[in-house]
Amino acid sequence: MTFHKGGVVSPGKTIRVGEGFTVLPFRKESTEELVHRIADKLAPQIRRTFLQAIEALKEQVPVNQITELLEAGNLTAVLEALQGTADLTPIRQAIQDAVEQVAAPTAIGFGLTFDAVNERAIRWAREHSGRLITQVSNETQTAVADIISRSLREGTEPRRQARLIREIVGLTRRDAGAVDRFLQGAVDSGMLRTRAEQQAERMARRLLSRRATNIARSETIRAANMGSQLAWEAAQDAGLLPPQTFKVWIATEDSRTCPICAVLDGNVVRLGDSFNIEEEATSFDIDGSTITVAGTRPLRRPTTELQPPAHPACRCSTGIVTQPT
Repeated sequence: MTFHKGGVVSPGKTIRVGEGFTVLPFRKESTEELVHRIADKLAPQIRRTFLQAIEALKEQVPVNQITELLEAGNLTAVLEALQGTADLTPIRQAIQDAVEQVAAPTAIGFGLTFDAVNERAIRWAREHSGRLITQVSNETQTAVADIISRSLREGTEPRRQARLIREIVGLTRRDAGAVDRFLQGAVDSGMLRTRAEQQAERMARRLLSRRATNIARSETIRAANMGSQLAWEAAQDAGLLPPQTFKVWIATEDSRTCPICAVLDGNVVRLGDSFNIEEEATSFDIDGSTITVAGTRPLRRPTTELQPPAHPACRCSTGIVTQPT
């Protein structure tokens, strides 16, 4: 049968799931529309806060201090100095806002008060934002350790090491490595060291800006989708959704639909279970709101997710269906 997006009618958009599922309409605005609206609203705040927090963290560790620690051979102290906690409190609040702004209308649609899901939303936002902060810190430390190791092998002057280390704070290990390789390649090709460093710094800023954008979009999409998840769980606990309630993955069908989400579109799992993200399409077509996958291949790094996103900048959402016992 055909299932309307998000369990609610979204004109002109349908998604096919297995036979025997029942549509659960309860709100005029579809889940997909609500998730995207809230994500669009809050993503700029998270992006801005992330960049401000990283810049503030850099200011806490000046180049001179890093240089002195490197000259003294105190590499552990370098990593500890860069482990300072950036003030990401506004990000935590924005994540909580995204959860609440989806959970509230979803809960009300079932006849629940927002109080029924508010505690769940606060707890999830606090725990998830804490994991995000730890992830950013750990990635920075790993990237810095890579640069120090390479610099020791090549005998790079400590102050030059320090300048590069400070610039890659907040980057992923992969992006930091790209900046390091660019700098070394430019110098090796004959570019003046000062000019090469300036270009590497500009590259690092571009990559940090891109990462901030990806984090902002991914985290607001994740938080908004978790708002739906928490409200549905509360409704099920209150007996307003049957035990045989499932959720379905909903991809956004347009020119930006990716091979991973094309495969996930229409996948159905129990409400409390995670989706297996294991394959990507080798070829797929989109006809209106229907995605047809012609072939698949395994992902190099399969994972599971309770709710979208499946990857950075993912725009997917989920809906709910029921199946008779």
